[in-house]
Amino acid sequence: MIDIGANIADSSIYFCLKNAEKVIALEPFQYLYNLALKNIILNELSDKIILLNAGYGTDGIITIDNRTTHISGQIRPDLTDRFQNNYKSKITTYSLKSLINTYCVNNDNLILKMDCEGCEYNLLNEDDEILAKFERIQIEYHYGYSELEKKLEDAGFVVSHTHPRKAYQLDYSPPKLMVGYLFAKRKNQP
Repeated sequence: MIDIGANIADSSIYFCLKNAEKVIALEPFQYLYNLALKNIILNELSDKIILLNAGYGTDGIITIDNRTTHISGQIRPDLTDRFQNNYKSKITTYSLKSLINTYCVNNDNLILKMDCEGCEYNLLNEDDEILAKFERIQIEYHYGYSELEKKLEDAGFVVSHTHPRKAYQLDYSPPKLMVGYLFAKRKNQP
């Protein structure tokens, strides 16, 4: 199981309680990462959940605004306010390929959960062979589903989605959202 946008590790813990052998969880914001780590320890799941203070995207290192102290926040590497240096932090970003190659010993029949406030569109840059390693994928989308749906269908998935709802989030870039959920399962799966 790969959990991109682990937040406080609630989904990671849930999947472990539902018999996931291992969960690789990414949470880029330090405050939420610290809460996730506490929850993992309190639930005695440190042996099953690998929590990374990292983001999803192209392999590399980015600088983010780490002031997020609420339950959702968008990675904003486009920091320009020179007076806010105290809130900047560097995090590693991983592609799915890197996560699988580094952390997943048994990399067949994986499950992917993405709730990462806009970073889900980095999935469009993943190779179909990497996506084919996943049995099921669940994504919270923020700017519509059509590109994600096409990418996953082209990679051999049956895809469904909820109807998008309009939202406006002033601190997101861009602030006009079309939010919903996309569900994908590899063809020939029950």
